[in-house]
Amino acid sequence: MSSALNVVQIEANRRNAEQSTGPRTEIGKKTSSLNALRHGLTARIVVLPTEDLAAYQQFSAEFLADLAPETFPERQCAQTIVDTQWRLNRVRTLEDGLLALGHYGPEGQIDPGHPEIHAALTAAAVYREHSQAFVNLSMQEQRLYRILTTASKSLEDMKAKRIAARQTELD
Repeated sequence: MSSALNVVQIEANRRNAEQSTGPRTEIGKKTSSLNALRHGLTARIVVLPTEDLAAYQQFSAEFLADLAPETFPERQCAQTIVDTQWRLNRVRTLEDGLLALGHYGPEGQIDPGHPEIHAALTAAAVYREHSQAFVNLSMQEQRLYRILTTASKSLEDMKAKRIAARQTELD
């Protein structure tokens, strides 16, 4: 019996999907194209539309110069490190933003008469109210940190092999 209901539901879903035409205006289309993009921590794009591309390019250039990759695989690995660090910085920005918003929301209405106590109580209230958001950010931060650690080790290994090969050639 449940499979018959399932078939009926699937058919109803198909009919409804045929009625959908999606967004019609340019603004609606642009907004719709970003529907899956919430925090950008798992997105394929590195620089979000709301971020400063020039700042990313400067960050990337300086970081790549410090990493000093020489071969194509080293450059690919170094770019992974740069992009992952950019995303890790975003996690910290999102956490700071959540806490800052608390000062303007109901959590910030606590007034103990002392600015440091106010900040501590507001932060605690924000964390209590939005604990799942902080947990999610922490999980993303851990995932990104693992990627960063793995890529850093890979880059160091590649560089060491390259340097050893050059030394062998010289000997």
